[in-house]
Amino acid sequence: MTVKREYAFALLGGAVGAGLVLLAVRERWAQAVFTQPKPLGPQVVNVSGNDLVPLAGALALAALAGLAAVIATRGVVRRAAGVLLALFGAGAGAAIMTSVTAATVVSVAASKVGSPESAAASGSAGSTTGGATGGGSFVVSGSTGQAIMTGAPSSSARC
Repeated sequence: MTVKREYAFALLGGAVGAGLVLLAVRERWAQAVFTQPKPLGPQVVNVSGNDLVPLAGALALAALAGLAAVIATRGVVRRAAGVLLALFGAGAGAAIMTSVTAATVVSVAASKVGSPESAAASGSAGSTTGGATGGGSFVVSGSTGQAIMTGAPSSSARC
């Protein structure tokens, strides 16, 4: 294999790896189901990889920028950029493996629904009167949450 071909495969591998991480963090990784007091029904909140591990997406973007540095440099600086790319990949993998737990899913989902931005966007900010119900998302305090992880066997847990 020639040096140019190895270089092209290395660049392609780095771009594909960073692209896959970016695509993966955009997908739904889990759901949190909050059981609320009667007469309210359960509240289901989808949680994406970016909600759970924002560091992984940021490291993937940094890796894409690092690929540009590999292309633009030569010699020792190129090797240093390559080492940095490997560290970005290892960091993204470590971030994903250490921080995704059922308790994290429930916590992120509760804060996602309970944040002022989500309440304003969904129209649930403020109170309703006269028996009217708002169409927005909310989680009643004290509700029990159950995390349902996507793609893992026996992965639901109560928190």
